[in-house]
Amino acid sequence: MDTLLTADIVASSPRFRRKSSTFVDAIHDLPEKAELAPAQLYSTESGRLFHSGRIVIMTVGLPARGKTHISVALARYLRWLGVKTRIFHLGDYRRATIPYGQDIPDDYFFVNASAASVLLRQKIVKRCREDIYQFLNHENGQIAIYDAVNPLASGRRSLAKEFAKHDIETLFIESWCDDERIIEENVRNVKISSPDYIGWTPDDAVKHYLTRIAARIPQFQTMEEKDLNYIKMINAGEQLIVNNCSFGYLSNRIVFYLLNLHIKSRHTYFARAGVSVDADSYKADVSLSEKGEDYARKMTECLLRHRESEKQAMIEHGERNHELKPLTVWTSTRRRTVETAKYLHEKGYKVRQRSQMSQLNPGVCEKMSERRIRIEYPDEVTKHELDPYHHRYPRAESYHDLAVRLEPIILELEREQNDLLIIAHESVLRVLYGYLMACNAADIPFLQFPRNEIIEIIPESYQNEARRIHIPDLPPDIIPASPEDIKIPVPPSGMTTPLLGGLGSPVDGSGTPQSGHRTPREPERISQQHVEDVTRIRYCLLRGARTVLRLQAPNRQNNISKPPLLAKRDQYGCVRSSGGSPRQRAPANKSDLNTYTFMVSIKTNYISVGGNRHPSAADWDVESGVLAFGADNNVALWEPQGASGSGAYALLVGHTDRVSVVRFYTCPSTKAKLLLTGSVDQTIRIWQMESPDSHQFNHIYTLEGHEGSVNAIAVTDGSDIIVSGGADGTVRVWRINPQAPKKGDLLKTIILKPRFFPLTLSMKHLQTNDDAKAMVLAVAGTMNKIQIYVADGSTSDPDLKLCAVLPGHEAWIRSLSFTTDSQKGDLLLASASQDKYIRLWRIQQGITNSVKIGDEDDSMFIGVESTLSNKAHQFETRGLKYSITFEALLFGNEDWIYTTSWSPNLNRKQLLSSSADNSLTIWEPDPVSGVWNPVERMGDISALKGSTTATGSTGGFWIGLWSPDGKQVVSLGRTGSWRSWKYDIEQDIWVQTLGITGHVRSVNGINWEATGGYLLSTSSDQTTRLHAKWSRDGLASWHEFSRPQIHGYDLNCVETLGPARFISGADEKLLRVFNEPRSIADLLEKLAGFRQSSNETLPETAQIPVLGLSNKAMDDEGPQQEDQTDDIEAAPPSASHSSQLELNHPPYEDQLARYTLWPEHEKLYGHGYEISTVAVSHDGRLIATACKASSLEHAVIRLYDTSDWHEIKPSLAAHSLTITSLSFSEDDRFLLSVGRDRQWVVFERSAKDPSTFSMLASNPKGHSRMILDAAWAPLSGKPVFATAGRDKSVKIWQMEESNFFCKSTVSLKSPVTAISFMTHEQNGYLYLAVGEDTGELSIHKVANDTLEVQEIATIDRKISPSKSITELSWRPCCSPRDPSFELAVASEDSAIRIYEISNMLS
Repeated sequence: MDTLLTADIVASSPRFRRKSSTFVDAIHDLPEKAELAPAQLYSTESGRLFHSGRIVIMTVGLPARGKTHISVALARYLRWLGVKTRIFHLGDYRRATIPYGQDIPDDYFFVNASAASVLLRQKIVKRCREDIYQFLNHENGQIAIYDAVNPLASGRRSLAKEFAKHDIETLFIESWCDDERIIEENVRNVKISSPDYIGWTPDDAVKHYLTRIAARIPQFQTMEEKDLNYIKMINAGEQLIVNNCSFGYLSNRIVFYLLNLHIKSRHTYFARAGVSVDADSYKADVSLSEKGEDYARKMTECLLRHRESEKQAMIEHGERNHELKPLTVWTSTRRRTVETAKYLHEKGYKVRQRSQMSQLNPGVCEKMSERRIRIEYPDEVTKHELDPYHHRYPRAESYHDLAVRLEPIILELEREQNDLLIIAHESVLRVLYGYLMACNAADIPFLQFPRNEIIEIIPESYQNEARRIHIPDLPPDIIPASPEDIKIPVPPSGMTTPLLGGLGSPVDGSGTPQSGHRTPREPERISQQHVEDVTRIRYCLLRGARTVLRLQAPNRQNNISKPPLLAKRDQYGCVRSSGGSPRQRAPANKSDLNTYTFMVSIKTNYISVGGNRHPSAADWDVESGVLAFGADNNVALWEPQGASGSGAYALLVGHTDRVSVVRFYTCPSTKAKLLLTGSVDQTIRIWQMESPDSHQFNHIYTLEGHEGSVNAIAVTDGSDIIVSGGADGTVRVWRINPQAPKKGDLLKTIILKPRFFPLTLSMKHLQTNDDAKAMVLAVAGTMNKIQIYVADGSTSDPDLKLCAVLPGHEAWIRSLSFTTDSQKGDLLLASASQDKYIRLWRIQQGITNSVKIGDEDDSMFIGVESTLSNKAHQFETRGLKYSITFEALLFGNEDWIYTTSWSPNLNRKQLLSSSADNSLTIWEPDPVSGVWNPVERMGDISALKGSTTATGSTGGFWIGLWSPDGKQVVSLGRTGSWRSWKYDIEQDIWVQTLGITGHVRSVNGINWEATGGYLLSTSSDQTTRLHAKWSRDGLASWHEFSRPQIHGYDLNCVETLGPARFISGADEKLLRVFNEPRSIADLLEKLAGFRQSSNETLPETAQIPVLGLSNKAMDDEGPQQEDQTDDIEAAPPSASHSSQLELNHPPYEDQLARYTLWPEHEKLYGHGYEISTVAVSHDGRLIATACKASSLEHAVIRLYDTSDWHEIKPSLAAHSLTITSLSFSEDDRFLLSVGRDRQWVVFERSAKDPSTFSMLASNPKGHSRMILDAAWAPLSGKPVFATAGRDKSVKIWQMEESNFFCKSTVSLKSPVTAISFMTHEQNGYLYLAVGEDTGELSIHKVANDTLEVQEIATIDRKISPSKSITELSWRPCCSPRDPSFELAVASEDSAIRIYEISNMLS
């Protein structure tokens, strides 16, 4: 807490307001930084809530009418909701202006006051009004409460007009009171405690104060102005009059609060509930124990004794007729709190039960020790320590949830006029105390309420005060509050743990439970030693994309016997053991464990991911040859000139939102290679290359400061300064030092004026006559001008100042790029804009006169002369003058230009531009005339007719980059794919080469061809893609070989129907079946070695008709044109398409989009909503499908016969909500379905009619939360399947006597979204891959006989997905004894990964 400010300090520092003088109520404290309020539901960039603007609330009323009480109470409630509110007491300003001990002039409040009094009033009011404007205009304040008398209607109208000029709404709140008893009570409780009445009797002090009011304020006009918004409270809330001229939502909510408010004084007491019989249980509603009964009796006696002593103290103080207010008791509906109030109820006190006051729900942490929580939920503990107020454990409540739940109780508390005792759990007391004492949200979870204290809260005029009442003679073991170091949401009410030091309880006289010392600002590092695991990971080494795990396991030579398991079935039919699951059971003696080592090697064979469509989201490093680009919230690394010809070799995981800018940077002091990445998550991450040979990067630091998306980063050689621009309208200057503990420091923030968003930055050193490095920065974005900033380099911290503004462009500017003119030494700046033009600017030393551009009759400049300017812009730095002149205008593009990039070959002046017209252009000046011309144009496929934007025919190129040697260029297209061209010196042409492709939105489904020949993937980017391994000359790499489906709906699932057919489902009511064209089959056989049995019956390639969604085979017959003659031999319509795929390499992006579609064979109708899942039987005869559903009618499984594609009736009904996964058993005897209704169902195939299924078994409570995936194990004996749920568990079920029972349960850290069994059992074990919602991926082995599960490997987070895993699929093994296995992983981060896992069977 801040110390009390004296009047002198306040007078000299008017921006500061009253601080809490008792270290208790923080209602007048100014927050040190913006943070969420306890009951705040959402936040906005402006900081203002409820779609309301700025409001000044002005109080009206004579003294002692409760104006200050209303102001403080209203501010307390609004701050609790998150509304930025501050109280401006005019009396504080008066006391700060008039010296202490000097009385105010007698005519200070008179209308016809003296000139001196009028000047004094104006001075005080002016200072207060300035503070109000400061708060509302510059501190993002929303409500200012102006607490003053405001006695005259004319003055109130003048205030309303004054604030209206500044677009500030006004609301007057008058407290009118003609009840002498209320006025006298207010005077006794508030006013006569001032130093003026020391030594006076209460009666004399009251009479004197009331007389002084009548004399000092002779004129007062009550509120009757119909043109103003006002609320009039009459006699402390007996009546409320509202004059609503223009009330918004927030004003109406204030009215609702005032309906519950009164100004009468009452005391509030907080007491803990007694200790119950089953103290550790949240769910059990049990009675008090003997100690709890004893506590309830002693607490009652202590409270009543204290109240009687207060009464005697008031009588002794002169209040002879003082009577205590009636006492009302509130409890929750739980038995322990009701029974704690039993003795008060027996003495005749009114006890009311409030269901909202039930304690905070601990969820899965119930009855768990802190040690166990840290072991089982380490990620949750970390999140909780970062934000203990808002974090909720699984299936639990957070303190924020509790605060929202208690809002009706808060309003009831304001309405209650009797003294009030609240008996509740400590979590409830924390929140209610936090409201009454204006605690910040971060402190509330750490407030302590020992059971041997009753907390009394006493309302005062300016703030509430708290004091404690000690309850004597309680057993020490029931006293403690929640210990400081427990990080679970809240321990049970009866927990008796030792009290740790560091957090005090409310102290005598005035004491908020001291919380500020414990508020966590920096997360603590949590020890995660899983000592209870039999198998524990001891060593993890990341090298490249390979993870090596060294595992410790029991020594089999010692024949360690396992503890006996006392098996019993729970309510879900699961078998649980008294010893815990294999992951949790510990050996009896550590010496029983002997260590042997085996290695599990995990290598990433393939990463397929598309680039982010942002002009700054890629960079090609000149030194290492690595190209980095943003791929959703990851950063992909690719070596376009690598010998292997493979795609991205790594993904850098760390950002939480889409990556928008990527820049390579070499630190001049350490020569360390750094990668800077900016994101929509408002951060800049710094990655450092491990070594020049490894080309691997590690995250070393995060720069924080931007309040919007980071859109651009500028770097320059030889400088430790970088510059970033964000959607917050600022440019920030940073210093980078990889060797310092803090790798980056913010040096300066430039607020762009006029306000615009910087979309591109470029920085370069200026030539000077000394060693100092002057720096020039170009900034452009959402306006049509370029701002030039210059720093002279005279100081260590560059002071960038605006020195020139370059007009000329007619639309937003998307790219800026500096280079050095090697011939003249000048700087050239290229700027590209949405106006379809590129402008070149020259920065040179000296003063340059304006030049004339073109003759008036020069036809070259017809139509563009309005955009040209001959003005020379000049600036000076380090004693040198520089000029900026317009050099050239490059035109010829037909659409927006996104990027420009200068060739790294300084001997040849070339500029590369990428445009939305689908062209990549190289510009070069004519050696004779100097006129810039396009010397090469690549792309231009927009001239070809395409049916959808997904084909790449629209949208253009977003990024264009040069290779380090200047002999290759790459470009990112709209589909997220990279296209590449290399310069052929012999033929003097640019030749297209192989790029990389990938999905640009969540990958929702993957499926291997039955023999593992290729992998199909489908995505929310509305495409289905075929991936296969290209083998040639001793090299092998994965590539996209076909794009079978380009759709108009997001695609959700895919399944193969043999080697040459597949079926897919999308956000539409039907499924589509596709046949492989002959050209694709030939290409796969030629390049991937995948040969089908016969391709004679395969169709030709397909195309999408205009305005159609169905891929139509090119050889389908159609109507002939009327003028077509029979004697003309026309070429087959598909001939040109087939010839396009006679390749010796995988198709390029333009070929994938145009020539690799598969013709649609069939449509399957029947569902009423979007398709959610599809499964195909292993014999290929049956298709099972389901759709999104919220009722029994639609939550059905529809079966289709592939022989004639008819639907098999009736549908299979069992679920009530969406079916999330379907799976046929290995022998196709069973069909398994799981869904959001938490149940699994097994249908059995009829032996007589193979197309008929009937329900065999079901479990409506298979998991405690929705089931997201299921898979059958490849066992020939008793059928076994696994289910995965949002309850963070995987369950293994086995068939016993026509039913299935849970044999094992695997607990994970987060919801499980995908599982997959390896296609063959290995050495008596099944191998199960498990993917989680957080992207974590683990491998488990399951014993065939006991079905016990053991985790054997977890893929390192650096190479695992960064978002939820949507599907897993093991590649079908060519041999059951293969030493290595491949696992395909689809995830929401738009990537497909294929991992090679070896040494798993050792």
